[in-house]
Amino acid sequence: MRRIYTCLMMAVLSLAVLTSCDRDAMDARTLDGVWRGYISTYYEDRWGISGSDYQTTFAFLRKNTYSGIGYEEDSGYNGYFFAPFEWDIRNGNIYLYYPDEDFTYVIYAYSLSGDYFRGEIEDYTNRRVSFSLTYVGSFSRNYYDSHRYSTWRGAAVGDDAGGEVYTKGRTFATGVFAKAIRQREQQKQ
Repeated sequence: MRRIYTCLMMAVLSLAVLTSCDRDAMDARTLDGVWRGYISTYYEDRWGISGSDYQTTFAFLRKNTYSGIGYEEDSGYNGYFFAPFEWDIRNGNIYLYYPDEDFTYVIYAYSLSGDYFRGEIEDYTNRRVSFSLTYVGSFSRNYYDSHRYSTWRGAAVGDDAGGEVYTKGRTFATGVFAKAIRQREQQKQ
C-alpha cells in the first residue's frame, strides 16, 4: 500500500511540475494570431492624471515553442504606426523586442484565453500602460512582409495632434512615441 501511495504521489508531483513549466508554451500557442483592441496610457504630472487611448493590433506568429515574430499596428486621430517585433515568453512574461528601436518592452500581469488578451506593458517610463485585445484571426505572412520591408512607416498615434515628427532610421513617430524614443536615446548617451 505504501508503495502505491509513493508512486501515486510521484506521478501527481511530476504532473504539477510539468504543468507549471509548460504554461509559457501553452500561452505561446494561444498567442498565435491577430489581436485587436485598445491600449490605454496614464501618467501623473503636476497637473494631475493624464493619458490617452488608442486602437491597436498585435499580431504573433510562433516560430518555435516559446518565441516568434510579430507586429504592432496603432491607429487613431493622429495617424498610423507599424512596427515589427520579435517576441518570446519566459517565466510568465512576454518580451517584445523592436529592432527598429533596439528596445524591449515587457508584457506582465496578463490574462490570456482563446478570445481575450489583457495585461500591462512595462515601457520603463512613469506611464501605466494597459491593454485589452480580442482575437480576430490568424497571422497573415503576406501582410506582415508587405509592411515589414517597406521603407514607409506612418506617423504614430500620440496625444500631441500637431506633434513633431522624430525620425530614427525608418521609424517615424509623433507625440508620446517620439518623446519616449528621444528620452530612451538620451538616456543611453
